[in-house]
Amino acid sequence: MKAKKKDTISHDKYKWTSTDSQFIESFVEFGFVIVKSVFPSDFIERMYEFVSSRYCEYKEEFIKASPNYQVPYIGITKKLIRELEGSSLYSELTHTPALLEALERILGPDLSKICATGFFPVDPDDNSSPIFKSLHQEVWTGVGPDDVVSWTPLHNTRPEDTLLVVPGSHLFGMLPNRNRKLLPVEGFEIPEAIPLQIQKGDIVFFHSLLLHGTSGRGEHIRYAVQINYRNTFAPLTMQQKGYGFENLKQGPMTRIRQTLGNDYLTPLRTYGGKATHYEEY
Repeated sequence: MKAKKKDTISHDKYKWTSTDSQFIESFVEFGFVIVKSVFPSDFIERMYEFVSSRYCEYKEEFIKASPNYQVPYIGITKKLIRELEGSSLYSELTHTPALLEALERILGPDLSKICATGFFPVDPDDNSSPIFKSLHQEVWTGVGPDDVVSWTPLHNTRPEDTLLVVPGSHLFGMLPNRNRKLLPVEGFEIPEAIPLQIQKGDIVFFHSLLLHGTSGRGEHIRYAVQINYRNTFAPLTMQQKGYGFENLKQGPMTRIRQTLGNDYLTPLRTYGGKATHYEEY
């Protein structure tokens, strides 16, 4: 599917701060919203330096050791994801106050993330299909219909290798597919996709039913991080039960339940202290 040319697209109606009145309406109507200036520029630069230096290092090490073999890009990426998830940068990313505040407006005060990070550098040397993704919906591969998917580029995006989306396609429901490829629907034509213009520090939130993909491969490696967020009490899919989830923020009612300590609300369990029985002194 061809994307619209860059000069025919206005992104003003898709790009908001989390406090703008149109922030929620954009997400509801189009299935995605670009949230401006969620992360400080210096933090994104540190993230970029971390992942780009290690990615290139692992790639060069393999080429030097095994020059006659195909570079295992997926293996390199998985190794880098494990390293990224164990870093303080990753915790800083998922706990950024502006991120949580924006998510709370969509999902409510009880926030969690699925413990499966998507990080697929679009490398011009890599021709594998898992990296260059055609239009698809995240629900095809086990993401819940109530989840919000985040996509954070670690640099200004370029039209030739950015996130491609079909605005409003989340309202089509789950589309027929075979082997992660769209199947035609008689009497229905998929609208044109657009390449998103995203600045360093911005983030994209999109619905798990939104049709999206990769706009192409450019001359430079594209780095972006994808994480799925959810309301803590929304149903989990089978795949998500296997991954597990991490709690990020609790609402006031949940905090009271947490203090009481169990679902049976045992009488006076925490009287005199949050974690002990009452003691006289």
